Amino acid sequence: MNCGTKQKAIFLDRDGTVNKEKEFLWKPQDFQFIPGAEKAIKIFNNLGYIVLVITNQSGVARGFYAEEDVIKLHCHISGLLRKQRAVIDAFYFCP
Repeated sequence: MNCGTKQKAIFLDRDGTVNKEKEFLWKPQDFQFIPGAEKAIKIFNNLGYIVLVITNQSGVARGFYAEEDVIKLHCHISGLLRKQRAVIDAFYFCP
């Protein structure tokens, strides 16, 4: 840990903050951004913030979908944002 270097970061919850709330979202075709989310992420990028998304994915523990499905969805989200020149630096999830 380097205590001498500071980096601005913002932590965003995924469901209900980045995307529209949908029970057990894991299919890319079901994903929809909340209006303004892409623009907000791009603003944070331009202000020099690291953007991190955190999410609880209980559907994995319940056997509704696999961790790989969550990762594929996050790759899909990243691809959509790239088209807008916006970046989520990392996704973290708890199954």
